[in-house]
Amino acid sequence: MFAWNPWALPGFLACAADWILAVVVYRARPDRSQNRRLAILLAVEGSWLGTELGLAFLAADFRAAYASTAVGGALLLALPSAYLAFLGTLDSPLARPFRGPFAGAALFTTGIGGALLFLGSRDRFVPGFTALPTWPYAWVPGPWLGYFNILVAVLLTYALAVAFTAWRRQPVGSPRRKAARAYLLATGIRDTWIVLAAAGFAASILWGANLFGAAEFVQVAVVYLLSALLLSYGVLSTQLFDIEFKVKLAVEKSTIVAAFALAFLVVSEVVERSLGVQGEIFGIAAAVAVGLVFRRVERVAGRLANRLMPGVEDTQTYRTVRKHEVYRAAVESALQDGEITERERNVLATVAEHMGLSTADARRIEQEVEPVAPR
Repeated sequence: MFAWNPWALPGFLACAADWILAVVVYRARPDRSQNRRLAILLAVEGSWLGTELGLAFLAADFRAAYASTAVGGALLLALPSAYLAFLGTLDSPLARPFRGPFAGAALFTTGIGGALLFLGSRDRFVPGFTALPTWPYAWVPGPWLGYFNILVAVLLTYALAVAFTAWRRQPVGSPRRKAARAYLLATGIRDTWIVLAAAGFAASILWGANLFGAAEFVQVAVVYLLSALLLSYGVLSTQLFDIEFKVKLAVEKSTIVAAFALAFLVVSEVVERSLGVQGEIFGIAAAVAVGLVFRRVERVAGRLANRLMPGVEDTQTYRTVRKHEVYRAAVESALQDGEITERERNVLATVAEHMGLSTADARRIEQEVEPVAPR
Protein backbone atom coordinates (compact mmCIF):
# COMPACT_ATOMS: atom_id res chain seq x y z
CA MET A 1 0.00 0.00 0.00
CA PHE A 2 2.90 2.37 0.71
CA ALA A 3 6.31 2.85 -0.91
CA TRP A 4 9.16 5.18 -0.01
CA ASN A 5 9.21 8.56 -1.76
CA PRO A 6 11.79 11.27 -0.90
CA TRP A 7 9.11 13.95 -1.32
CA ALA A 8 7.65 12.73 1.98
CA LEU A 9 10.74 13.66 3.99
CA PRO A 10 9.99 17.41 4.50
CA GLY A 11 6.51 16.59 5.77
CA PHE A 12 7.79 13.99 8.24
CA LEU A 13 10.54 16.30 9.50
CA ALA A 14 8.07 19.15 9.99
CA CYS A 15 5.71 16.76 11.78
CA ALA A 16 8.43 15.55 14.17
CA ALA A 17 9.53 19.12 14.89
CA ASP A 18 5.96 20.25 15.65
CA TRP A 19 5.37 17.34 18.00
CA ILE A 20 8.63 17.99 19.87
CA LEU A 21 7.81 21.70 20.15
CA ALA A 22 4.33 20.85 21.43
CA VAL A 23 5.81 18.79 24.27
CA VAL A 24 8.42 21.45 25.13
CA VAL A 25 5.87 24.29 25.13
CA TYR A 26 3.40 22.34 27.27
CA ARG A 27 5.98 21.18 29.81
CA ALA A 28 7.41 24.70 30.17
CA ARG A 29 4.20 26.05 31.76
CA PRO A 30 1.28 23.59 31.72
CA ASP A 31 -0.66 25.96 33.99
CA ARG A 32 -0.88 28.66 31.29
CA SER A 33 -3.71 28.64 28.77
CA GLN A 34 -1.42 30.04 26.08
CA ASN A 35 1.00 27.13 26.43
CA ARG A 36 -1.78 24.57 26.37
CA ARG A 37 -3.43 26.10 23.31
CA LEU A 38 -0.17 26.43 21.39
CA ALA A 39 0.69 22.81 22.26
CA ILE A 40 -2.68 21.69 20.82
CA LEU A 41 -2.13 23.81 17.70
CA LEU A 42 1.34 22.35 17.15
CA ALA A 43 0.09 18.78 17.73
CA VAL A 44 -2.77 19.15 15.23
CA GLU A 45 -0.59 21.00 12.74
CA GLY A 46 2.20 18.41 13.01
CA SER A 47 -0.24 15.54 12.55
CA TRP A 48 -1.62 17.21 9.43
CA LEU A 49 1.87 17.83 8.01
CA GLY A 50 2.93 14.24 8.70
CA THR A 51 -0.21 12.86 7.05
CA GLU A 52 -0.99 15.18 4.15
CA LEU A 53 2.60 16.12 3.30
CA GLY A 54 4.32 12.96 4.51
CA LEU A 55 2.31 9.77 4.49
CA ALA A 56 0.28 10.79 1.44
CA PHE A 57 3.47 10.92 -0.66
CA LEU A 58 4.11 7.26 0.19
CA ALA A 59 0.75 6.07 -1.15
CA ALA A 60 1.36 3.33 -3.72
CA ASP A 61 -2.29 2.65 -4.59
CA PHE A 62 -5.67 4.33 -4.41
CA ARG A 63 -6.61 2.74 -1.09
CA ALA A 64 -3.56 4.20 0.65
CA ALA A 65 -4.15 7.57 -1.04
CA TYR A 66 -7.78 7.53 0.10
CA ALA A 67 -6.89 6.70 3.73
CA SER A 68 -4.11 9.29 4.06
CA THR A 69 -6.23 11.99 2.43
CA ALA A 70 -9.19 11.22 4.71
CA VAL A 71 -7.07 11.65 7.86
CA GLY A 72 -5.12 14.62 6.51
CA GLY A 73 -8.23 16.42 5.28
CA ALA A 74 -10.00 15.98 8.63
CA LEU A 75 -6.98 17.43 10.45
CA LEU A 76 -6.79 20.30 7.97
CA LEU A 77 -10.38 21.37 8.63
CA ALA A 78 -9.78 21.19 12.40
CA LEU A 79 -6.66 23.36 12.14
CA PRO A 80 -8.35 26.82 11.84
CA SER A 81 -10.18 26.33 15.16
CA ALA A 82 -6.92 25.44 16.93
CA TYR A 83 -5.27 28.51 15.40
CA LEU A 84 -8.09 30.81 16.53
CA ALA A 85 -7.85 29.36 20.04
CA PHE A 86 -4.17 30.31 20.19
CA LEU A 87 -4.85 33.78 18.75
CA GLY A 88 -7.26 34.33 21.64
CA THR A 89 -4.30 34.32 24.05
CA LEU A 90 -2.57 37.27 22.36
CA ASP A 91 -2.85 40.72 23.93
CA SER A 92 -5.05 42.30 21.29
CA PRO A 93 -8.64 43.57 21.44
CA LEU A 94 -9.24 41.81 18.12
CA ALA A 95 -8.66 38.46 19.84
CA ARG A 96 -11.18 39.06 22.64
CA PRO A 97 -13.99 36.94 21.06
CA PHE A 98 -11.82 33.82 21.33
CA ARG A 99 -10.93 34.06 25.02
CA GLY A 100 -12.43 32.28 27.97
CA PRO A 101 -13.76 28.75 28.57
CA PHE A 102 -16.95 29.24 26.53
CA ALA A 103 -15.00 30.36 23.47
CA GLY A 104 -12.57 27.47 23.97
CA ALA A 105 -15.42 24.96 24.07
CA ALA A 106 -17.03 26.52 21.00
CA LEU A 107 -13.77 26.38 19.04
CA PHE A 108 -13.18 22.76 20.10
CA THR A 109 -16.69 21.84 18.90
CA THR A 110 -16.12 23.71 15.64
CA GLY A 111 -12.83 21.88 15.06
CA ILE A 112 -14.43 18.48 15.59
CA GLY A 113 -17.32 19.54 13.36
CA GLY A 114 -14.94 20.56 10.59
CA ALA A 115 -13.18 17.21 10.72
CA LEU A 116 -16.50 15.35 10.60
CA LEU A 117 -17.67 17.56 7.72
CA PHE A 118 -14.68 16.51 5.64
CA LEU A 119 -15.14 12.83 6.44
CA GLY A 120 -18.87 12.99 5.70
CA SER A 121 -18.58 15.03 2.49
CA ARG A 122 -15.17 13.92 1.27
CA ASP A 123 -16.19 13.72 -2.39
CA ARG A 124 -16.98 17.45 -2.40
CA PHE A 125 -13.48 18.22 -1.12
CA VAL A 126 -11.48 15.51 -2.93
CA PRO A 127 -13.54 13.84 -5.67
CA GLY A 128 -10.71 11.66 -6.99
CA PHE A 129 -7.01 11.01 -7.55
CA THR A 130 -4.61 11.18 -10.46
CA ALA A 131 -1.09 9.87 -10.97
CA LEU A 132 1.93 12.21 -10.91
CA PRO A 133 5.58 11.45 -11.75
CA THR A 134 6.85 12.64 -8.34
CA TRP A 135 3.82 11.60 -6.31
CA PRO A 136 2.17 8.24 -7.14
CA TYR A 137 -1.39 9.40 -6.39
CA ALA A 138 -2.27 13.08 -6.06
CA TRP A 139 -5.74 14.17 -5.04
CA VAL A 140 -7.92 16.17 -7.40
CA PRO A 141 -9.36 19.08 -5.37
CA GLY A 142 -13.10 19.67 -5.40
CA PRO A 143 -15.06 22.95 -5.16
CA TRP A 144 -15.51 22.87 -1.38
CA LEU A 145 -11.73 22.81 -0.98
CA GLY A 146 -11.65 26.04 -2.98
CA TYR A 147 -14.18 27.67 -0.64
CA PHE A 148 -12.17 26.43 2.34
CA ASN A 149 -9.04 28.09 0.97
CA ILE A 150 -10.93 31.38 0.64
CA LEU A 151 -11.93 31.02 4.30
CA VAL A 152 -8.29 30.33 5.22
CA ALA A 153 -7.14 33.45 3.36
CA VAL A 154 -9.63 35.58 5.35
CA LEU A 155 -8.69 33.91 8.65
CA LEU A 156 -4.95 34.41 8.21
CA THR A 157 -5.42 38.04 7.19
CA TYR A 158 -7.27 38.47 10.49
CA ALA A 159 -4.47 36.63 12.32
CA LEU A 160 -1.92 39.04 10.89
CA ALA A 161 -3.97 41.98 12.18
CA VAL A 162 -4.17 40.38 15.64
CA ALA A 163 -0.41 39.83 15.79
CA PHE A 164 0.28 43.40 14.63
CA THR A 165 -1.99 45.03 17.21
CA ALA A 166 -0.58 42.76 19.96
CA TRP A 167 2.93 43.88 19.04
CA ARG A 168 1.99 47.58 19.00
CA ARG A 169 0.44 47.35 22.48
CA GLN A 170 3.61 46.16 24.24
CA PRO A 171 6.11 48.61 25.80
CA VAL A 172 9.25 49.11 23.71
CA GLY A 173 12.14 47.01 24.99
CA SER A 174 10.00 44.79 27.25
CA PRO A 175 10.11 40.97 27.19
CA ARG A 176 6.47 40.92 26.11
CA ARG A 177 7.33 43.16 23.15
CA LYS A 178 10.02 40.66 22.16
CA ALA A 179 7.52 37.81 22.35
CA ALA A 180 4.93 39.78 20.37
CA ARG A 181 7.56 40.50 17.71
CA ALA A 182 8.13 36.76 17.32
CA TYR A 183 4.36 36.22 16.87
CA LEU A 184 4.22 39.00 14.29
CA LEU A 185 7.17 37.58 12.38
CA ALA A 186 5.63 34.08 12.45
CA THR A 187 2.29 35.28 11.12
CA GLY A 188 3.99 37.61 8.65
CA ILE A 189 5.95 34.74 7.12
CA ARG A 190 3.33 32.01 7.25
CA ASP A 191 0.09 33.90 6.86
CA THR A 192 1.23 36.21 4.05
CA TRP A 193 2.61 33.27 2.08
CA ILE A 194 -0.39 31.02 2.72
CA VAL A 195 -2.93 33.79 2.00
CA LEU A 196 -1.40 34.22 -1.46
CA ALA A 197 -1.09 30.45 -1.98
CA ALA A 198 -4.63 29.77 -0.74
CA ALA A 199 -6.09 32.51 -2.93
CA GLY A 200 -4.27 31.18 -5.99
CA PHE A 201 -5.19 27.61 -5.11
CA ALA A 202 -8.85 28.51 -4.70
CA ALA A 203 -8.85 30.33 -8.03
CA SER A 204 -7.23 27.36 -9.78
CA ILE A 205 -9.86 25.00 -8.33
CA LEU A 206 -12.88 27.15 -9.02
CA TRP A 207 -11.88 28.58 -12.40
CA GLY A 208 -9.25 26.42 -14.01
CA ALA A 209 -6.44 24.01 -13.19
CA ASN A 210 -6.98 21.34 -10.60
CA LEU A 211 -3.60 20.12 -9.35
CA PHE A 212 -1.24 21.32 -6.64
CA GLY A 213 2.27 19.98 -7.32
CA ALA A 214 4.62 18.24 -4.92
CA ALA A 215 7.09 21.15 -4.83
CA GLU A 216 4.38 23.48 -3.49
CA PHE A 217 3.68 21.06 -0.65
CA VAL A 218 7.37 21.10 0.31
CA GLN A 219 7.20 24.90 0.51
CA VAL A 220 4.17 24.60 2.80
CA ALA A 221 6.11 22.24 5.11
CA VAL A 222 9.04 24.66 5.33
CA VAL A 223 6.81 27.70 5.97
CA TYR A 224 4.77 25.94 8.66
CA LEU A 225 7.92 24.67 10.37
CA LEU A 226 9.49 28.13 10.46
CA SER A 227 6.26 29.59 11.84
CA ALA A 228 6.05 26.90 14.55
CA LEU A 229 9.60 27.66 15.64
CA LEU A 230 8.88 31.38 15.90
CA LEU A 231 5.59 30.91 17.78
CA SER A 232 7.26 28.55 20.24
CA TYR A 233 10.15 30.95 20.71
CA GLY A 234 7.71 33.79 21.38
CA VAL A 235 5.97 31.83 24.15
CA LEU A 236 9.13 30.41 25.70
CA SER A 237 11.08 33.69 25.56
CA THR A 238 9.10 34.94 28.58
CA GLN A 239 9.31 31.61 30.42
CA LEU A 240 12.82 30.15 29.92
CA PHE A 241 15.66 32.52 30.73
CA ASP A 242 18.20 30.50 28.72
CA ILE A 243 16.11 30.08 25.56
CA GLU A 244 18.11 32.75 23.71
CA PHE A 245 21.41 30.96 24.42
CA LYS A 246 19.97 27.76 22.99
CA VAL A 247 18.58 29.49 19.91
CA LYS A 248 21.88 31.24 19.25
CA LEU A 249 23.77 27.94 19.63
CA ALA A 250 21.32 26.29 17.23
CA VAL A 251 21.92 29.06 14.67
CA GLU A 252 25.70 28.55 14.89
CA LYS A 253 25.49 24.74 14.60
CA SER A 254 22.95 24.79 11.77
CA THR A 255 25.13 27.24 9.82
CA ILE A 256 28.10 24.88 10.11
CA VAL A 257 26.01 21.88 9.03
CA ALA A 258 24.59 23.89 6.13
CA ALA A 259 28.13 24.77 4.96
CA PHE A 260 29.08 21.08 4.71
CA ALA A 261 25.79 20.15 3.00
CA LEU A 262 25.99 23.07 0.55
CA ALA A 263 29.55 22.24 -0.44
CA PHE A 264 28.60 18.62 -1.11
CA LEU A 265 25.43 19.41 -3.10
CA VAL A 266 26.85 22.25 -5.20
CA VAL A 267 30.11 20.54 -6.15
CA SER A 268 28.48 17.18 -6.90
CA GLU A 269 25.79 18.85 -9.05
CA VAL A 270 28.29 21.01 -10.95
CA VAL A 271 30.58 18.05 -11.66
CA GLU A 272 27.69 15.86 -12.81
CA ARG A 273 26.33 18.55 -15.14
CA SER A 274 29.67 19.65 -16.58
CA LEU A 275 31.49 16.32 -16.86
CA GLY A 276 28.55 13.97 -17.17
CA VAL A 277 29.83 11.70 -14.37
CA GLN A 278 28.57 10.96 -10.89
CA GLY A 279 29.72 13.80 -8.65
CA GLU A 280 29.24 12.27 -5.19
CA ILE A 281 32.96 11.62 -4.70
CA PHE A 282 33.79 15.21 -5.60
CA GLY A 283 31.03 16.39 -3.26
CA ILE A 284 32.52 14.40 -0.40
CA ALA A 285 35.94 15.89 -1.20
CA ALA A 286 34.42 19.39 -1.06
CA ALA A 287 32.83 18.63 2.32
CA VAL A 288 36.22 17.39 3.59
CA ALA A 289 37.77 20.65 2.35
CA VAL A 290 35.21 22.58 4.40
CA GLY A 291 36.25 20.49 7.39
CA LEU A 292 39.89 21.47 6.88
CA VAL A 293 38.95 25.13 7.26
CA PHE A 294 36.48 24.38 10.07
CA ARG A 295 37.74 27.16 12.32
CA ARG A 296 37.06 29.75 9.66
CA VAL A 297 33.56 28.32 9.04
CA GLU A 298 32.96 28.35 12.80
CA ARG A 299 33.94 32.02 13.01
CA VAL A 300 31.59 32.87 10.14
CA ALA A 301 28.77 31.00 11.92
CA GLY A 302 29.53 32.88 15.13
CA ARG A 303 29.44 36.25 13.38
CA LEU A 304 26.14 35.34 11.75
CA ALA A 305 24.63 34.35 15.11
CA ASN A 306 25.90 37.58 16.70
CA ARG A 307 24.38 39.64 13.91
CA LEU A 308 21.02 37.89 14.20
CA MET A 309 20.98 37.97 18.02
CA PRO A 310 23.18 40.87 19.17
CA GLY A 311 23.86 41.21 22.87
CA VAL A 312 23.08 37.57 23.69
CA GLU A 313 26.18 36.44 25.61
CA ASP A 314 26.55 33.64 28.14
CA THR A 315 27.70 35.87 31.00
CA GLN A 316 26.52 36.09 34.60
CA THR A 317 25.26 39.64 34.06
CA TYR A 318 23.21 38.66 31.04
CA ARG A 319 21.80 35.61 32.84
CA THR A 320 20.71 37.79 35.77
CA VAL A 321 19.02 40.30 33.45
CA ARG A 322 17.20 37.51 31.61
CA LYS A 323 16.02 35.93 34.88
CA HIS A 324 14.57 39.27 35.96
CA GLU A 325 12.88 39.69 32.57
CA VAL A 326 11.29 36.25 32.73
CA TYR A 327 10.05 36.79 36.28
CA ARG A 328 8.73 40.22 35.36
CA ALA A 329 6.81 38.71 32.42
CA ALA A 330 5.35 36.07 34.76
CA VAL A 331 4.20 38.80 37.20
CA GLU A 332 2.68 40.84 34.37
CA SER A 333 0.79 37.76 33.21
CA ALA A 334 -0.49 37.07 36.73
CA LEU A 335 -1.63 40.70 37.14
CA GLN A 336 -3.61 40.87 33.90
CA ASP A 337 -6.84 40.69 35.89
CA GLY A 338 -5.57 43.19 38.49
CA GLU A 339 -4.58 40.82 41.30
CA ILE A 340 -2.45 37.77 42.04
CA THR A 341 -4.48 34.78 43.17
CA GLU A 342 -3.18 32.14 45.56
CA ARG A 343 -2.65 29.72 42.68
CA GLU A 344 -0.72 32.35 40.70
CA ARG A 345 1.32 33.17 43.81
CA ASN A 346 2.39 29.53 44.04
CA VAL A 347 3.35 29.56 40.35
CA LEU A 348 5.42 32.72 40.83
CA ALA A 349 7.17 31.17 43.82
CA THR A 350 8.03 28.12 41.71
CA VAL A 351 9.35 30.31 38.88
CA ALA A 352 11.51 32.36 41.30
CA GLU A 353 12.88 29.22 42.95
CA HIS A 354 13.63 27.58 39.60
CA MET A 355 15.68 30.59 38.47
CA GLY A 356 17.39 31.16 41.81
CA LEU A 357 15.88 34.59 42.46
CA SER A 358 16.02 35.84 46.03
CA THR A 359 12.83 36.81 47.85
CA ALA A 360 13.99 40.43 47.88
CA ASP A 361 14.60 40.52 44.12
CA ALA A 362 11.25 38.86 43.42
CA ARG A 363 9.41 41.33 45.64
CA ARG A 364 11.20 44.31 44.09
CA ILE A 365 10.18 43.20 40.58
CA GLU A 366 6.58 42.77 41.72
CA GLN A 367 6.56 46.28 43.20
CA GLU A 368 7.84 47.66 39.88
CA VAL A 369 5.06 45.90 37.96
CA GLU A 370 2.13 46.47 40.33
CA PRO A 371 1.78 50.27 39.79
CA VAL A 372 1.16 49.75 36.03
CA ALA A 373 -1.00 46.63 36.35
CA PRO A 374 -4.61 46.89 35.09
CA ARG A 375 -7.25 47.44 37.75
